[in-house]
Amino acid sequence: MQGYSKDGHPELKQLMMGLATTRDGIPVLPDAMDGNTSDKVWNLTLVRELSQYLPAERLRRMRYVADSALVTKANLAALAEEGYRFVSRLPGTFGEADEVRDAAFAADAWTDVGALSPEKNAPSTRCGRDPAASTAGTTAWWWCTPRASTSASRSSSTP
Repeated sequence: MQGYSKDGHPELKQLMMGLATTRDGIPVLPDAMDGNTSDKVWNLTLVRELSQYLPAERLRRMRYVADSALVTKANLAALAEEGYRFVSRLPGTFGEADEVRDAAFAADAWTDVGALSPEKNAPSTRCGRDPAASTAGTTAWWWCTPRASTSASRSSSTP
């Protein structure tokens, strides 16, 4: 397996590991791929595989959780087609990211979700959205930020 070495060792073979788990962390679909495999492509492959293994009713009850590599037009279409609910980070490359951020700060209606890390000094996080502008079908985009953030920090890269 070949792939790009991020640690400066192109002589070493690279591979990518993917793993789908239950909410309790039990592995259900492990996968080993070529090191050049795109996370975006692998997410689409996994969505299709899960759809083959799980009944439609189970898919509608579960939540697919992934990083921002999940959010592509092709992946969103597949998720909608299969009836998945999902949680992910909206990449800044999507124009909606700016819209959701601006709407969340304008509405100033935040939900405190607490610390997202067990670390002792982890900041508390709050999430907000514009109820009218941030929904598309069954998808609701939220903007989350550390609780201490103010509207002055809207343009920062803080998630």
